[in-house]
Formats: sequence, structure tokens, C-alpha cells
Amino acid sequence: MKGNQRPRGAPIAIRDLHVVASQDVVTVQVCRPQQVSNGEWRCAFVISTAESEDVQYAHGTDSLQALILAIEGCRVRLESYDGILRWEGGDEGDTGIPQFVPSYFGRDFADRIRALIDEEVEKFSVAAEQRGEDTKM
Repeated sequence: MKGNQRPRGAPIAIRDLHVVASQDVVTVQVCRPQQVSNGEWRCAFVISTAESEDVQYAHGTDSLQALILAIEGCRVRLESYDGILRWEGGDEGDTGIPQFVPSYFGRDFADRIRALIDEEVEKFSVAAEQRGEDTKM
């Protein structure tokens, strides 16, 4: 059975992105995770345009892992999209989907990556405050 013919669950999150050059819309949907078997879950994510619909599945040992991996799957698939995308409230090239910090390389690795991110956020925040910019979200 093809990937887009399997049951995918109801959408629980939807985002419309705009192609900057044309204002065409790319819609991203993340569906409700579904239990496949004991200890296996899947979560469908759908990227659609006026011309096509691409349904993919992320798998995890529980519903939360499947959901997180589906969101990461959306981000990765959108990176390869032919055209600069923008979401409402974001800059050109920004889909508003943050990169996932993997834990499957071990906690020490994930902690190092998070510390680097925190350090860069702090540097950016301090510099913005020095320029008089509002850094509150």
C-alpha cells in the first residue's frame, strides 16, 4: 500500500507557508499519532501544494516521540523545497519549525548541543539589548 493510502489520523496542527517569489501556499499538517502495536507509534505529516500532497510517517516508541519526529520530518522536508518559504510572523526562509536536538547520540551529546544553543541565544540577547531592541517574546 502506498504511503498516502494508509490511515493518517486527524490533523492536530496546520501551518500555511508562502513561497516568497510567487505567494503560492505550501501547507504543512501534523496528524494525531496512532498506535501501531505495543511499543510502536506512528505520526503522519503532510506537505501539500496546489499540485501535490506528500504524506510521510515518523515512528517512535511512544506517541510523543512519534510526534516530535514528525515535526522534525516536516522541517527536513521543507528545507529541500524548491523556493524560499515564509510563515506568517517569520522572516524569508523561516518556516518557524525549530531544529530537533537528537538524544539518540547520548545525553552528553545532547547536553553539549543545548549548551551551545543557550550560549548563542544569550550572546544574541545581550547584543540586542545593547542596541536597544526588545528581546521579549
